[in-house]
Amino acid sequence: NNGLQIIQGYAQVALAMAETEEIRDPLNKIRSKMRELGATIRGVQQTTDHKPGKASFEIIDLGELLCGYLTGAENPLKSEALRQGTTVTINKKIGIDTHVRGNKGDITLLAQALIKNGVDSLQEDGSVYIDVSRKGKLVHLQVRDTGRGMSEELQQKLFDPSIAMNGTK
Repeated sequence: NNGLQIIQGYAQVALAMAETEEIRDPLNKIRSKMRELGATIRGVQQTTDHKPGKASFEIIDLGELLCGYLTGAENPLKSEALRQGTTVTINKKIGIDTHVRGNKGDITLLAQALIKNGVDSLQEDGSVYIDVSRKGKLVHLQVRDTGRGMSEELQQKLFDPSIAMNGTK
């Protein structure tokens, strides 16, 4: 992950010196992808950190985790959508006491994938809604968007690991 930070730093310096949008755009893409890759690597590191005597589950504030991700990721998510010709509004509603017990890496990767899928589903200007709430002993995470939705055929294949939801194998 240190190597990614060095590349990110070089991209930041180059971005500060860039004089045209034609140069800034690819540099912003590099920075965005580097942040995504860094989050993925951190998630894998946390997921595979199984030392004897160390619990793989911990208490996580899901609302706080999502707020942290959105603070860092919201602009790149919106920037990527703008490059594709869409404007994205991200709305979040975080309830109180959204603590869960789980593997932080797994939960982080899942939440990031849900939010990114919501943004990616928008083919025109739209919104992604994120709601984290406690209902009794359970914490609910709901991510919905104003995209076109999935065909009935694709919905039936939703949990088939050999099918990508964007329609490719």
